[in-house]
Amino acid sequence: MKKIVYILSIIFILTGCSSLKNVGFRSYNNSFTKDLNRHTKSVTLYRDFTTVAIAQATHFNKSLMEKYIKYTQKIDVQKSKKYKKLLKEFDKYDIYWLAFYTPDDDINNLSSKNSFWNVYLSKGSNIINAAHIKEVGINGMTKQWLYFVKANRWARQYIIKFKKQDNIKSKKSCLVLSSFLGTIEIKFNN
Repeated sequence: MKKIVYILSIIFILTGCSSLKNVGFRSYNNSFTKDLNRHTKSVTLYRDFTTVAIAQATHFNKSLMEKYIKYTQKIDVQKSKKYKKLLKEFDKYDIYWLAFYTPDDDINNLSSKNSFWNVYLSKGSNIINAAHIKEVGINGMTKQWLYFVKANRWARQYIIKFKKQDNIKSKKSCLVLSSFLGTIEIKFNN
């Protein structure tokens, strides 16, 4: 009996992925998730062989946000008035989603005026301070972002906006979180 269970388990595992699709299980590997993975980076900061912080960021652009809304809401984004204001923000801001984890919860306060961390964007030789940092609430639309990017479940999520500078033409950007404990640099090719 054990041999039969063992053999059936191996057969199920070997044919599992293709069989699960055939019986109706959803595949999360599509153009949206591929685009999402290209725009998402993760960096861990260590000090004295311990983890100080883990940062995982996604650099949003209008196209990625439209795909995200279509995928999660199952609507035509261009026809929906609800999301037009949200999409117009991409004309004025560089927008990043950040899942930020620190073992000491007291220093995970990016949205506070007295934040332990200094957050800025480096583009070329230019430094741009954050115009707006907001912690994503429990019921926020982007709260489910964690399920797509497989971030740390104990991380706090933030939306960080930087005013676009027309005079800066750099294609590369670096989201920086800095404190006396160290610096996290998350590099993106726009």
